[in-house]
Amino acid sequence: MEEKIAYQTEVERDSAQRLPVELQYLVGIRNRIQRAKEELVKARMKMEATYEYANLKSIDQEVVELKDMERDQMEKVRSLAVSLYRQNHNKSVLPGVSIRVTRTLEYDKKAAKDWALANLPNAITVDTSLFERHALAVADTAPIPCVEIIETPTATIATKLPGQE
Repeated sequence: MEEKIAYQTEVERDSAQRLPVELQYLVGIRNRIQRAKEELVKARMKMEATYEYANLKSIDQEVVELKDMERDQMEKVRSLAVSLYRQNHNKSVLPGVSIRVTRTLEYDKKAAKDWALANLPNAITVDTSLFERHALAVADTAPIPCVEIIETPTATIATKLPGQE
């Protein structure tokens, strides 16, 4: 037991000594990031003044517009392909266009739950999100016997540190 306490004290002392050094290193990295961003802004401004950049922006805008047109056209092709499939039930509509049929279920949730309780009890599951919210809410007043609350500390680091540019 004494060895464990001595080890913990040593680890705490080591952490207390290393933390300021590591924090200063982080400040240095952030300062370098800030300088690099400033250089990037200057380079971007210089580049934006060129003909090549204007041409690039024009081409980029054309690509955006063409992608919008492509999306609209694909929706038209899909709609027509589904319409044709509904008429002839042929899944191979045209080369490059085919039909995939998916199956979804529609049912009354209460009736399904009642059926599952009687016929397939393993299908009933716990809504873990709701259960965990409830367990945390009642932890201090009416704790749930099968739940253990584990607290995990997490360090947060300020966006702007002392010494940071």
